[in-house]
Amino acid sequence: MKIRPYTAEDAQEVLRIWYDASLISHDFVPAEFWEAERENIITIYVPLAETWVAEDAGRVVGFMALIQHVLGGLFVDPAHQGRGIGTALVEFAKARKGPLEVDVFTQNAGARSFYEKRGFRLRNETIHGPTGCPQLTMVMDQ
Repeated sequence: MKIRPYTAEDAQEVLRIWYDASLISHDFVPAEFWEAERENIITIYVPLAETWVAEDAGRVVGFMALIQHVLGGLFVDPAHQGRGIGTALVEFAKARKGPLEVDVFTQNAGARSFYEKRGFRLRNETIHGPTGCPQLTMVMDQ
């Protein structure tokens, strides 16, 4: 597996991974929200961030979007989860940016556990405006 910068040719795979993983890990958020955000992912969010993809055998299997030291999103293709791809992306980001910060929906127990195992701890809890769902801001120890 290698991690490389996102290119426009990655857009459809990145969008598919984001959508598939979002529906599975955020089943408490109405599917209509994810459908409405599809266009924004590629046209707004990816261009605003420093986006990296994880590639295995020439295929995009995950990606992350960084805004300075904030992990704006990390998504792994559901068919490739549990293989260390997410961990590799976090470690890559940490090596580039230092200690990281991430917002995670409170109800997303899998993501909370993933980040806790990688040294993130709770800083505070807020409400995600677009969905009204509680979210946690987690930060990596120095």
